Amino acid sequence: MKATDISFRWQHTLQQLLRRLRFHVLMDGLARWLVLLGGGVIVQWSLDYWLHLQRPMRATLLLGLVAGCIAILWRWLVRPLQQPLHLADLAEVIEARFPQLQSRLISAVQFGDPSGPAADHQSSELRSATLHQAAVALEGVPVDTLLNRTRHRRRCGIILLLAAGWAGATLLWPQTLAIAVERNLLLGRSEWPQQTRLHLLNTTEQGMIFSPRDEDLEIRYQSGGVRPRLVRLEIRRPDRTEYITMTGVGSDEFRALLPRLTENVRLRARGHDGLSDWTDVRLVDRPRIQSAIITIQPPAYTREPRYQLAAEAGQIELLTGSSVEFLFTAHQPLAACTLLLDELPVATAQPQGEQWRAQFQPQQSGIYRWTLRDTRGLENLRPQAWQIKLLADAPPVVELRIPGAGDLLTPQAILPLQLELKDRFGLAEAALAWQWGGAEGTEQQRPIGPPPRSSKQWSTSQLLHLAEWQPEIGQNLQLSALARDENDISGPGEGRSSTFRFRIATTDELLAELSRREQEYRQEFERAYSMQEQLRRNLLTWAQQLDQPAASAPLDQRTAARMQQQINRQVGLVRQQFQRLHDELRINQLDSAAVQERLGRGIIEPLGELVQNRLPALHEQLNRLADQPDASSLATIDIAQMQILRQMDAILNNMSRWEGFHETISLLQAIIQLQEELRRETDQAWQQDIDDLFDEPKNE
Repeated sequence: MKATDISFRWQHTLQQLLRRLRFHVLMDGLARWLVLLGGGVIVQWSLDYWLHLQRPMRATLLLGLVAGCIAILWRWLVRPLQQPLHLADLAEVIEARFPQLQSRLISAVQFGDPSGPAADHQSSELRSATLHQAAVALEGVPVDTLLNRTRHRRRCGIILLLAAGWAGATLLWPQTLAIAVERNLLLGRSEWPQQTRLHLLNTTEQGMIFSPRDEDLEIRYQSGGVRPRLVRLEIRRPDRTEYITMTGVGSDEFRALLPRLTENVRLRARGHDGLSDWTDVRLVDRPRIQSAIITIQPPAYTREPRYQLAAEAGQIELLTGSSVEFLFTAHQPLAACTLLLDELPVATAQPQGEQWRAQFQPQQSGIYRWTLRDTRGLENLRPQAWQIKLLADAPPVVELRIPGAGDLLTPQAILPLQLELKDRFGLAEAALAWQWGGAEGTEQQRPIGPPPRSSKQWSTSQLLHLAEWQPEIGQNLQLSALARDENDISGPGEGRSSTFRFRIATTDELLAELSRREQEYRQEFERAYSMQEQLRRNLLTWAQQLDQPAASAPLDQRTAARMQQQINRQVGLVRQQFQRLHDELRINQLDSAAVQERLGRGIIEPLGELVQNRLPALHEQLNRLADQPDASSLATIDIAQMQILRQMDAILNNMSRWEGFHETISLLQAIIQLQEELRRETDQAWQQDIDDLFDEPKNE
């Protein structure tokens, strides 16, 4: 415990003692006042019961009782509580009771008073030391013995005894006490017990029954004393008076049903010699919500602002973890407001001025209804309802791209990873996931990033060196990326990219696969070359027929333009395929200078020149020729076609050299493989000869 806490503990002890002292004074004065009040009430009611006092005498006794109660209340309760109690006075009393304190407590009170005359001239060290000594000295002093606990317990016992006596009398003689209160406190004209007494059981307020408008009302009376054989209910309406015979229920209760009341009435019951007082029935409306404001607070991790929705009943869509605040006003005062979901309480509204406020966090979707109860106990039978639908936070969207990667990878491959992450409310972390083998393999993860704090979109690029994982030939690799959001309510949500599947292959196997695909691509390019030649021949034939009717010329030229567009697409596809071959060689670290020279500058770049410049220009010329055919345009187009064919022919030659290069590499690889097999067979034969040599003596 800190030294400052010890030094000021004496203040807490004295203040607590002051509060107890005031409580003792309060209970003492309250006990005296209750004794006088109880005795005076018993005397007054006893005199009235035995002497049947008239109203003036009852009023005089009531005034005397009230005057006596006010005097006792002032003398023993109000005035003692108004007396100021200071810590200094209490410290002097404690010092006098416990001399062993040696005035330390009084000194501590003086030093601890910041408004004292010497507060500005006090030494902080002296003040701290004095306060600490007082606190230590007061530790073992039983200051509670200053209070007379025995007297306090007696006063509390008197109060409890009087309360119990009043409660017991209320339970044992409720009708008698009601008559006594009505005669001696309200100075009414009720008479003391008759042979038959009729008591209204319906809840009343100021002598009136409040009933919902246009609903049935059941009236219940209880008979006391001699049970009447017949009880009639007198109903006085604005335009007439009716009488209804009440139905007896049990031994002492009578009931009658007033159907669908639409106007205020007065009623009383009569049976034997008993006649009840008149009771007014006032029709009221059931409580309902007059206006409401609905405010939604999304979860904190979303960092979304609060927003309001229309207050009309309907469907509300919320993100899971959101808080809903209802602030509404009823058309009349309410006593309680409870929100129900499937008849189970979910939240309770609290009064806030003239409005009611409730805040809760929906845990499940459903229809939520407000049940209202007004100060008279009436509830709304058709509560206003809202259908709340909880929406799950979508996980992050993860897109992983590995441009140029094929299905086969060499152990020394370097994969260029391009990762793009998106989340509606913010990303928390990202990771790269991989798994060797099939479904039986174990997935491993490695963090990427991390993303910028609370970022909703993040892109990054990384190089993945397969050599770090020491892959083996023939292994299958499954590679994906994942991201997690900041959802701390139902998450975190995890999004995963599509999975890339690779197989680890030897360099020879990869080159053989690429060579096969390169041959297919070359054949496609040869078909495009043949189509380009055929198109040129068609145009030359058409040029020789210009002197014929030109009705069919536009159709032929439009056909040529469409054919040229098809050639352009096919050449562009071949370029993409060769570019992918080049990318796979680069990713697998097989992109040598010779490969770049032959494949890059010998095939891909010329194909790019064709796709981007020459072929689109030729297609545009053919479109113009279809609209305005003439010989000069045909000559220009023919020259452009010849240039394109020469360039395509050069590209085909480069492809053939590239294919020959592959065939040479494949032949060398086959020779190396044959040499390896011959070496293994020689080693096996040599080992077998050695084994036969050493096994021969054992056979003899």
